[in-house]
Amino acid sequence: IENAEQGIVQIFNAVFQQNSSMNRGGAINSVHTGSTIVISGTAFTNNSSDNGGAIAIDSGIVTITNTRLLTNTATYGGGMFNTSSDPALTNVTFSANSATYGGGMYNDASSPSLTNVVIQNNTATSSGGAMANITSIVTITNTSFLTNSATYGGGMYNESSNATLTSAIFSSNLASESGGGMHNNSSNPTLVNVTFTHNTAVNSGGGGMFNDNNSNPVLNGATFSANTADYGGGMYNYTSSPTLNDVTFAGNMANNGGGMHNNNNSAPTLTNVTFAGNASTNDGGGMFNKNSNPTLSNVTFSENTAVRHGGGMYNFYYSAPILTNVTISGNSAAYGGGMFNYYYSTPTLTNVIIANSSQGGDCINGPMGGGVASLSSNNLIEDSMYA
Repeated sequence: IENAEQGIVQIFNAVFQQNSSMNRGGAINSVHTGSTIVISGTAFTNNSSDNGGAIAIDSGIVTITNTRLLTNTATYGGGMFNTSSDPALTNVTFSANSATYGGGMYNDASSPSLTNVVIQNNTATSSGGAMANITSIVTITNTSFLTNSATYGGGMYNESSNATLTSAIFSSNLASESGGGMHNNSSNPTLVNVTFTHNTAVNSGGGGMFNDNNSNPVLNGATFSANTADYGGGMYNYTSSPTLNDVTFAGNMANNGGGMHNNNNSAPTLTNVTFAGNASTNDGGGMFNKNSNPTLSNVTFSENTAVRHGGGMYNFYYSAPILTNVTISGNSAAYGGGMFNYYYSTPTLTNVIIANSSQGGDCINGPMGGGVASLSSNNLIEDSMYA
C-alpha cells in the first residue's frame, strides 16, 4: 500500500506477509504530509525493502496499536523506517527483524513516540540492533529492549539525537564493539527509571552504555547491573560528561573499570550514586579514570574488586576527580583496595572515608607523581602509602 497526498487508510486485524519493494516500505509506504494511516491488530511478517522492511513513513499522521512486526528485512529499518515523521506506537512488538542500520526501527530527523512497546531479537550488522536514531527526538515509555544485537549499540544507537526514555529496560543486548545496551554519539538522551542489565560490549567499551564524542546524557534513577565489557562494564565515557542522579552500578564487570570507565577529558557528575560488587580483571573495580575529572557527591563504593590496582577507584594519567561526602569501604585489589593514584593523578577529597579494604591497603599513591592534591575537612584514610 502507498498512501499519497490527502490519503486516509485504516487497517484493522490484517496480515501483510512476504511483500517487497525496491525502495521504501515493503508493505506500507506513506509519503505525504496530508496523509493519515491508522493500523491496529495487524501483523507484518517477512516483508522487505531497502528502507523499512515492513513500513516506511515520510510525514503524515500515523497511529499504530496492538501490532506485530516480525522477521522483516531492510538496509535501513528492518521493521520500520521513519523520516521527517512522528508516528505514535502503542502496544507494538518488533521481533526478529534485521537490517544494516536499525534492526527494529530506523529514525531519521523524526520524532516517534513509543508506549508499551517490546523490541526483541532484532539485529543490525552495523548500528542499532533494536533502534537507530539519527538527528531524531524519540519519546519512549514502558518499553523493553531485549536480546538485540549490532556492531554498535546492541539495543539503541543515537547519533546527534535526544531521546527521552521513561521506565524502560535494556536486557541481554549485545554489541560486538561498543554500547551493549546503548551507544550515544554526540547525543544527549534523558533517562528516568531505566534499567540496563546483562548487556555486553565484546571488543570495546560500555556494556550498559557507551558515551562518545561529547555525549552528555542525563540519568535519574537508573540501574546498571551485571553488564560486561572490555572497558566500563556499566558505562564507558569518552570525551563525554553525563549527569547521574540516584544511579546504581551493581555486579558489572570489565577488564578496566568494572562499574564505570572515564577517558580522554570526560567529566561526569555523579550525585547519590552507588557502586557495589563491580569487578575488574585489571584496574578500577568500581571506577577507572584516565585523563578525566569526574565530580562525585554522596557516592558509595563497596565490595568492588580489581585484580591489580584500585578496587574502588583507579586514577591514571593526570586525572583529578573531586570527591565530596564519599565512602569507599570494603573494596579489594592487589594494590590500593580503596583507591590507587598513578601518573600525576591528584584527587581532591572532602569528607571522604577510605577504609576497611579487605586486600591491598586503603589508598596507595603510585610512582610518577600520584597522590592526593587536597585533603579538606573530615577525611578518614586508614591505610595510606606510597608505592
